[in-house]
Amino acid sequence: NTQILIASSGTLVAILQPTDETMTAFTATTLATDASSGSMVSGISFGAGDTFWTKHLNFALRRLSFDLNAGTATTAHSFLSTVFPTRIGPILAMPSSNLLAGIEVAPGQDFVKLYDITDLNNAVFLDRETYFTNVDNGVSAGQICQGGDKLYALDADNGIRAFTLQVTNELVSPSFFVQPAGGTVVVGTNLT
Repeated sequence: NTQILIASSGTLVAILQPTDETMTAFTATTLATDASSGSMVSGISFGAGDTFWTKHLNFALRRLSFDLNAGTATTAHSFLSTVFPTRIGPILAMPSSNLLAGIEVAPGQDFVKLYDITDLNNAVFLDRETYFTNVDNGVSAGQICQGGDKLYALDADNGIRAFTLQVTNELVSPSFFVQPAGGTVVVGTNLT
C-alpha cells in the first residue's frame, strides 16, 4: 500500500507504487491536474482517501481528488488568501488528526502555522510559532514532516524547528501576535 507523491514544476503529478515487496522498483502513474503551472512546487501532501493538498508561494492552497485509473486530479477546493495565506510554501496534511501545517515566508520573520482542516472547505487557523533566526531570503524552500506526536519544520536558511502536537478541546483565550497599529478604541466599539 506504499505510495510516493511527487509534483512537477508544471501541472503534472506522479504517484509511484512499488512493483514488489522489496521496494527497489516502482511504477509511476502520471496525473494530469487542473492546477496552475508552478502552483505545486514547494508543498504537496497526501490527504484522506484519494486526495492530496498542494501549495506554492503566492498560489492558493488546493485540495485535489485523484483517479489513478483515469490519470487525472481535479481541484476539490481552492482556498482564498483570506482563509489561507499565499505566503505559505511547504505544507504537510495530517488527515488522521485533521491538521495541516505550513511554513509562512513573511517579510521580517518566518512562521510555522497550524490549521484545523476538519471542514475540508475551510482551514481554521490554530497556532503559529516563530523561527528564532531570520534570513529574509523570500524563498519557500523547506519541508515539514511528522513522526508520532512530533512535527518537524525545516525552513531554508532559518533552520529546523521541532514541536510536540498537543490536541485539546480546551478553549484558549485570544491573544495578539502583533499589537494593532494606531489610535485608541472606545470600549464596546469595533476595531477592524
